[in-house]
Amino acid sequence: MRSFNDIELNEKLNGCAVQEPSLFFKTAIGLFLVLSMPFFAFGASVGDHAGPDEQEIDRGLETIAVEIKPHGMSIAPILAFDSTFGTIFGAALFLSRPEKGYDLTTKLNATTESDLALFLDYRKWSETAYVYRLEVTVDGFEIPYYGEGSDTTEADEERIDQTAVEAKFHLNHREDSKIKMGLFLDYRLRNEVSVDGDETVRRFPDESRLGFGYSLAYDTRDSSINPAKGTFQRYSLLYLPESTTSLDSAETFFQSIVDLRGFYSPSDSITLAGRVSAGTSWGGDPTYLYRYSLGGSHSLRGYFHNRFRGKKFYLAQGELRFPLFWVVTGAVFADVGDVTDSGFESARSTFGGGLRFLVPPDYIAKVRFDYGKGEDQESIYFVFGEAF
Repeated sequence: MRSFNDIELNEKLNGCAVQEPSLFFKTAIGLFLVLSMPFFAFGASVGDHAGPDEQEIDRGLETIAVEIKPHGMSIAPILAFDSTFGTIFGAALFLSRPEKGYDLTTKLNATTESDLALFLDYRKWSETAYVYRLEVTVDGFEIPYYGEGSDTTEADEERIDQTAVEAKFHLNHREDSKIKMGLFLDYRLRNEVSVDGDETVRRFPDESRLGFGYSLAYDTRDSSINPAKGTFQRYSLLYLPESTTSLDSAETFFQSIVDLRGFYSPSDSITLAGRVSAGTSWGGDPTYLYRYSLGGSHSLRGYFHNRFRGKKFYLAQGELRFPLFWVVTGAVFADVGDVTDSGFESARSTFGGGLRFLVPPDYIAKVRFDYGKGEDQESIYFVFGEAF
């Protein structure tokens, strides 16, 4: 299946010149380097290793989670591997100033194909329990596209070179240590460069859009980085009016997601982890930027990133985590899910296992090495953090 609701574009551009959408991307990277230069001048680490209590950088590649320290700044190298993107390297900067009420995380990733991605996460909190958060991602990674639905095959793969920008501004209020709720703005932009290296072909039109949302989270986990017991629940609703999009044919629609996670330890060293999540769209057809996808290092592990896509999805994951020796732990897992535009009829499942390496100095955060296998694809991941 290759298209949805006449949104797909597969025509030639009749020899017209294609303007490379790199000005914003290059500007963002330049600002990142300029702003980071003073910090790098102080060396690899300044003060104690510091960062926010939970930073989940989830772009289908990795999760970085750092526990907060009294204050300080640190710079960490990034080296990862994902079967979809290959070797990923870069650097991350963590700056924490709790006495001033803010923290900042920046991350620059690159692939061996010279694709770049920039991430920035800034949080500011007040004494009245309000937390302001700004997340910005500028992503120039080339991504695979297989079509829509869950009946795609490995042979359907195309490679889309694009620049994607996502910016979210959150205004949250903490009722107590377990409950967090608030409003958020969601802005996304996408500019396509080529399909399978051909700059005269377009698979989807360029677009930008602003959405308005509300989220509620309830968290009883004993640790946000390495949980052994407790639950985590997140509910979100997103409203996307047609008046805020650059597309002429787009419709107003809504999206909602439920994410439920549970952790149980029958002994001090063994953890059973489970996750169930689901999302749906209604009121209109979501455009390319807002269609759900399964596959990658966090969902249906074994299938490549962006393998299955649609307007609604469900996902169930189970994992057994256990100690091996010293700072090395193991895990076995199974994932099952489906994504579609109509009824759920083609559930996909994967299974696998891997190793986790506890990272100094606190030996709480983990580097994850996983192997996952699906029906017609298999993948290796070497990334930061657990899948959930």
